[in-house]
Amino acid sequence: MKSLPFLLLLAAISSGLFAQKKLPVNIDQYIAKLPVLNLPPPVYSSELPQSENHFSKFTIIDYRPDANHLGTCFDPQEQQITFNRVPVKNVVDSFLNKNCSAPGSSNEVLIVLKKLWYSSTELDNPYVNYGFGSPIYTEHRGARLQFSAESYLKTDAGFVPFAAFDTIIVTKKRMKTCGSSMLAEALNALAQKLNSKNIERIIASRKPFIENAIDSMSKRNFQGKIYKEETVRKGVYMTAKEFFNNEPSIDWYEIQKSKDGMQSLYLKNEKGQLYLARSIWGFCDGEKSYVMMNDNLFPIYKNGNAFFVIGSKLYQVRKLSSSPTGSPTGALTAAIVDDLTPNTIKERRLFTLDAMTGEVW
Repeated sequence: MKSLPFLLLLAAISSGLFAQKKLPVNIDQYIAKLPVLNLPPPVYSSELPQSENHFSKFTIIDYRPDANHLGTCFDPQEQQITFNRVPVKNVVDSFLNKNCSAPGSSNEVLIVLKKLWYSSTELDNPYVNYGFGSPIYTEHRGARLQFSAESYLKTDAGFVPFAAFDTIIVTKKRMKTCGSSMLAEALNALAQKLNSKNIERIIASRKPFIENAIDSMSKRNFQGKIYKEETVRKGVYMTAKEFFNNEPSIDWYEIQKSKDGMQSLYLKNEKGQLYLARSIWGFCDGEKSYVMMNDNLFPIYKNGNAFFVIGSKLYQVRKLSSSPTGSPTGALTAAIVDDLTPNTIKERRLFTLDAMTGEVW
């Protein structure tokens, strides 16, 4: 009979073998301590096919400055770095009005930023065997940009819904070398889509909104109890919807500690028998919340109405003599292979929790 994957909680290891890294309570403190890499501004590329520009002005609104970031990446030397700590609204505004506007036009467009997150990403073929000893499980890292926005035409009667834009760009190149070009590609594509629309037809066929209505619609995805209640309820969350509603479907669970300092999370079946939790979205122990990410559970941190995760989508098995650094206190991890030991090394970076899907990226 094959052994089941174990759901393990990394306990604080007091043996001195691991240099435990204390995470700040405030996620802003964590981000503020990261080294900064100042990416050059995105550059307009004449190589991309350009339509005739139809807009004299782009006005950018970001209702989620707590969630929209240019992101972070993992760097072998720096461990983790963050990018220009400039509001993304300013970056988008500068690019579109400088490169994609037509000063003589009478059309103006309002763009509401929904998502802009740039980070290192895990590609295919994550397993690397160095020939001797245990294999090292690692990632082939590239770069990933997620960008989505809604646009409205400005008219005398109000703001007319114009076009939605949603794109994901993934490359095998390192983030530090391609960040500006990826953002430029996304913004060029947005401008091209807007320029391809029939403005007169859209104005004639769609009902305009006042700006307050746009504000309400933009915030409609953030009405769950988790945004209004200060305390996350203790229990197991089977879906993201349960978490955002702050309503765990399972109240009872048990954590059992093993001899090696790890802990296993158990639930009960209909017969009252304990079984290892494997298919949960996340859980809260009454103090800290965790989310499942690639068979691992990592702590969630809240910043305004945004949720972040400091975690990893990999683990590495190394010899004890390599003087590894330990995982953050409280990181919850699942055993994917039989040889997971306290020598396992975690590499961590900043992820964001999608408020609409519950996905971690």
